Amino acid sequence: MKKKKGSTLLMVTIFTGLVISVAAVSMAVVANDYKMKVTESKKVANLYGAESGLNMAYNVLVKVFDYAVEVANDTVVTSFDKNLELEESQDKINEVFQTSFLEVFDHADYTYGEKSGTLLQLALDNQVYPTFTNDGITYKPFDFSEGENLDIEVEMQHDDKKMTFTFVSDFESNDSQMQSNNRKVSVKYSIYIPTYQGAIKQNRTEVMIKNYPVFADSVMNIDQNAFLTGVVNIDGNMRVKGNDISTTDRVYMKYANGISLSQGALTVVNGNVITNETLSLNMNANATINGNVYARNVYLGKLEAVEVADTNAHLSVSDSVLLDNDLAINVQDNLNGTLSTVKLNNLYGLNDKNIYDSTGDQVRESSSLIINSEGAKVEVVNETYLSGVAYIDTDGKPYQTGESVAIKGNYLVYTEILPGYEDRVQLRYYNPLLLIESIDGDSSLGAKANYFVTVNSSDGTLELSDGGVSLNRDKTYTVGASISTGNQVQGSTITIEKQKEMINHKKSYASQVFNMGMSATETDYINGVVKKSVINQIDFSAEAFTKDDTTFNHRYGNVVLNSDEDVVIIVEGTENGNQINYVNKSGDVIKSMKDIDEAFIVTKGDVILSGDVSLTGNIISAGNLRVSNNNQNTGSINLKLDKQVTQHIIAANYKELKSIFKEDLIQYDTTKVEIVDGVMLDELETKYFAEDYIRMGRWQLLK
Repeated sequence: MKKKKGSTLLMVTIFTGLVISVAAVSMAVVANDYKMKVTESKKVANLYGAESGLNMAYNVLVKVFDYAVEVANDTVVTSFDKNLELEESQDKINEVFQTSFLEVFDHADYTYGEKSGTLLQLALDNQVYPTFTNDGITYKPFDFSEGENLDIEVEMQHDDKKMTFTFVSDFESNDSQMQSNNRKVSVKYSIYIPTYQGAIKQNRTEVMIKNYPVFADSVMNIDQNAFLTGVVNIDGNMRVKGNDISTTDRVYMKYANGISLSQGALTVVNGNVITNETLSLNMNANATINGNVYARNVYLGKLEAVEVADTNAHLSVSDSVLLDNDLAINVQDNLNGTLSTVKLNNLYGLNDKNIYDSTGDQVRESSSLIINSEGAKVEVVNETYLSGVAYIDTDGKPYQTGESVAIKGNYLVYTEILPGYEDRVQLRYYNPLLLIESIDGDSSLGAKANYFVTVNSSDGTLELSDGGVSLNRDKTYTVGASISTGNQVQGSTITIEKQKEMINHKKSYASQVFNMGMSATETDYINGVVKKSVINQIDFSAEAFTKDDTTFNHRYGNVVLNSDEDVVIIVEGTENGNQINYVNKSGDVIKSMKDIDEAFIVTKGDVILSGDVSLTGNIISAGNLRVSNNNQNTGSINLKLDKQVTQHIIAANYKELKSIFKEDLIQYDTTKVEIVDGVMLDELETKYFAEDYIRMGRWQLLK
């Protein structure tokens, strides 16, 4: 066995040596062959380079290269898109440069005199070379040595990286005996396609913009109403003025305007919900507000006398609810025993007066908590402040009760004459009820509140209801009587000190609801007039509304402007961002914008949100905002206020946009915003040396 192993090793060694020897010989042959071809190529070049005209052809190739570079550079300048991103522009410009460079060599319709062809062939045939001018191509005669009666043909091939030219010259050559012989010589040249050498830089500018309240603090600013359904997530303030109420229905329709949520879930983070009318939660509505609510009313329940299903509404507010009127509950009873719920940190009912207009119609009512139905639970964790009392909606003049927390059925107190009060109370008929008008001649709400407390503590047959209301009794301040879980009843508890404390809350309310977040006074609150709205803050006649979309810089987000109240802006979620359609009253799409994630929308008409919408920016509308009913089944709305995005969009288009904001005497805060107004070409001169890109190949004597 050992001998066999040794023999095998010996054979392997011998075989390996043979392979190495053969390989070495082969390499030597290849190297020698290569040297011979190089030597032959040099010999042909030395013998026939000048005589064949192929040396001159190289000079022509250099001239055409230089011309192609100038054409490509000019194409870059004339087609430059300043709105591209920096990284994108570098690739795009290089693509434009190389395409234009190749086109100079590929194009076969160049003309010189009556002749046409490729530029390189035309130059060789006519012994001219191209030069670049702003007016187009011009030709100059050779200023280098040329031959006579030259016949040079050019073939070109190219790929993504280089062009290969084969020059073939057919000419007459004289030998040493001065005898003429026909010769054909070829040479190959390669040109590596150059890349654009010019520098590209961002055009940065600083713009000082005014932070107008119509966009400064809210993701949406709506003049009329907002009708929400499905899943709606808001990051930022939600401001909806709401249409003025003009209805005699004081039980249901008085709550119809403002912000209405039905068959959906609203979540607001990092912001407040603000309306001059009602935040209304109707059937299957769930609202979670991680901020404050500023509203005339907050209402849970049905908007018609008869509902077809349980209300099932839930409201949670992490901070405070500040009301100019009532928190009212009028839910449809849930037969399964599931309660609609309200949970608040603080509840402030600020209005202590009933205010009438010039015609005698009541336009603002004092603030109270009203439970008009069973089937709900209301919890205020911290402070409750109610500066008004509830009214019974009798025919003609409403009847003022003594209750700041009014529960359905408890109004029968004012029809009950307690023992010992037979000669102390005076009754009056309020159709259809005979009600206590005064006690001992005192018709004040304080007297009625005390009477309410007395009825609760008496041994009479009337049993008062707490209506599912749970208050922090140590922090409850009411001008009238209040009742809480366990039939805890107390009379008026408001002090002068607490009333003074509410002045700041009234200023805050007036600031948010009447003045778009700008400072306000207690007088502004008392007057109750909305000073700032979209329609009086936006100049819809401004020229910007007539400009084409291409006028605007959309680098930071799209500018969407519409001054026609009959045109609806529809924001529809797609797989590639949002699509925004302008739809006229006939239902025709008159303009469309695609792939939008950030936008500054200002419109005189309505806005509709549909599908999976995820949008950062602002929606400013003098009309209504609606979520498509299709969103009850699929899709979600996600709106976010990012102040930097908004400021950058406006700053990038401030020249066009500043005229749409109406000016007044107020000195608004300003912000200095640095923006990239596109990209630009550096003015540094570029240098392309042909010898850095041209490589000579093999010379061959073909004949």
